[in-house]
Amino acid sequence: MKILVANPNTTEAVTDRCVREAQASASPGTHIVGATATFGVAIVSTAAENAIAAHAALDLVATHRTGCDAVVIAMSFDTGAHAARQLFGLPVIGITESALHTACLAGNRFGLVVSGAVSVPLYQDLIDRLGLRARMAALEVTALGSVAAYLDEAAIEQSLLAAAQRLAARPEVDVIVLAGAASAGVARRIQDKLRHPLVDGVAAAIRQAETLVALNLAPRTPPRRLAAGEPSTGLSPSLRRAFETPG
Repeated sequence: MKILVANPNTTEAVTDRCVREAQASASPGTHIVGATATFGVAIVSTAAENAIAAHAALDLVATHRTGCDAVVIAMSFDTGAHAARQLFGLPVIGITESALHTACLAGNRFGLVVSGAVSVPLYQDLIDRLGLRARMAALEVTALGSVAAYLDEAAIEQSLLAAAQRLAARPEVDVIVLAGAASAGVARRIQDKLRHPLVDGVAAAIRQAETLVALNLAPRTPPRRLAAGEPSTGLSPSLRRAFETPG
């Protein structure tokens, strides 16, 4: 099995972090391929940046999907996952949707740790689209002062641990989700410091992608395709071909 880990941010270090956790979480024989957006912003935090990242996500999958059985969108807001699922006919898993659904199987109500207050509305919108607002017991926000701070693995691990400990002190929280691509691998390293189960989005997404492939649950309703000669502007050749050709 081959799974593409696609990061619609332009920061290669985040992709590398996600690929490491994906490889650690994958079943024997599953091959992981990472890809990073070539346009957009370094770290997506706002709705405007997220809109650009949706185009980047589709372009990434169009460019790198050959030979892949499934795709994991390695970005906090699962940007472009639904559209890619429809366009490419592959199982496409967002790391946050995967983490939240996994948390709902591990406990009744989850606590969610996110980075950056400016991004909270995007997380809330995603939770609402997934129909999981009633299952969220509490939300903790860690500070995100800069891209450099976001990439400081030691600092982000400490801030995520502190936030998870605050959630663990709340009696209504059964399981804790560490959201975001930059948090990949942290749950594995700090789990022994907490009594609550911790969910890593990349780890959950890889396992769920493997399950969807094994159960042959790829999307089966093809989208509308562009007719030959139908105009489009500004699309990469690979994305243009994806709109023209099924599969």
